[in-house]
Parts: sequence; structure tokens; C-alpha cells
Amino acid sequence: MSLTIACVAVNNYQGRQADYVNNLRKACQRQITIPHTFACITDDASGFASDIRIIEKPKNAWGWWCKIYLFSPGLFTGRCLFFDLDTLLLANLDDLANYDGPFACLGCARYNRMFWSGVLAWESGKYDFIWTEWMKAGYPLYGDGDDHWMDFILRSRRSAVVRVQTKFTGIYSYKHHKCEKKLPEDARLVYFTKPKPHQAADWVQRAWANGGLITPEEFKPKPSFAERLALKGQAT
Repeated sequence: MSLTIACVAVNNYQGRQADYVNNLRKACQRQITIPHTFACITDDASGFASDIRIIEKPKNAWGWWCKIYLFSPGLFTGRCLFFDLDTLLLANLDDLANYDGPFACLGCARYNRMFWSGVLAWESGKYDFIWTEWMKAGYPLYGDGDDHWMDFILRSRRSAVVRVQTKFTGIYSYKHHKCEKKLPEDARLVYFTKPKPHQAADWVQRAWANGGLITPEEFKPKPSFAERLALKGQAT
């Protein structure tokens, strides 16, 4: 079955839209060996890599609400995998890319929310109602964002939903799991709220720009001011 890996990039994301899209594309090429098409729903594809499938954003959606368009009938075929642009892929994720079960989403570690749309996996055609029902409802700004709408409509259809952290290892929140200075040894995917990867720790910026860490030894956070003073004292 074919695989599409998708993202959404609108409103000149973080002032570095092309960088975020291209870096995520690079990470997918590096950490997912399964043949796939990389697609992006966007309002401006300037600077995007030439092999990215460009999908124009819908007129009646904006910001994160454009994610709902992922479920527009006929947009994709086969299995689909979605990553937020600020997702860091650090190691092989072929098992996630091969997932063929029910609708899967990222759970929010901090708030213990079942549904978080930073990572999504689904079979195309089975969940078109996420988009079509949103259109029928008049494109409502439901709850706090797109994930609240997806959660609501999937529950209303009694659709099975799997939390990816319960199926796959090595998935962490940069903030909640305090990854700035101690990256778990089994980390394969790190998701962000704030700061964003280009603003985060030095190791994050290196990994973000290079499509993930090559070896665990590359995780070398800068020492704190106190640690630098201690090292300086030992040298004298």
C-alpha cells in the first residue's frame, strides 16, 4: 500500500517556513526508509524542495485548521502519516510508517489529553467525514483548535482511536519530558510546543537542521554557567 507523509505550512511558519518544511522532509528521508510521497498543504511553497508534492491550502481554513483538510476526499491514497513542522525525528521510524491500524494520534503528555494532532496516522478514505462534516457545520472554530474538532467528530462516530505513545516507543515531549539537557536513550521522535526547534537547545538546532542525530554521541548540550565555572576551576 502506498504511503504519504504530509505536513501543513501556512502564514510563513515561524518566519522560516521553507526551512521547516525542507528539514522535516530531510528527516523523513533519513529516518523512514519505506518509499513514500512527501506532501505539504501550504499557502506559499517558495523555497521548498522540488520533490515535495504541493497542495494549495483550502480557502475556508487558516492556521492549524488547515490540518482538517488532510481528510478531504480523494486528496491522498493508501496510508497517511502526518507530522507537525516542529517535530524532531531522531531515529528510524519505519514501524510507525508501517502502522496499519485504526486512526492514531499523539496524546498530550502534559495535560493527559487523549487527542493531540502533532502526529497522525490513518488510512485515506476512511475518515473523510472529519473534513466533510466540518464543511457542513460551516467551518466552526471548535474548542481550542483542529484537534478538538477531530476528537469530537471521531467520538461522535464512535471511531476507534489509538494513542501513538501506547503503540510505539521513543516518543517524547521536549518540554514535559525535560529533553533539553537529558535526552532519553531510546528517543526517536520529540514533539514541541515552545520553544520551537530553531530556538531550542544547541543539540536540537543541530538535529533539526540535519534530519536527526547520527549517533547518541551527537547529543552534547552546552554546559550551564555553573558547570562552566566548575570546569574552569578544575583547570586552574
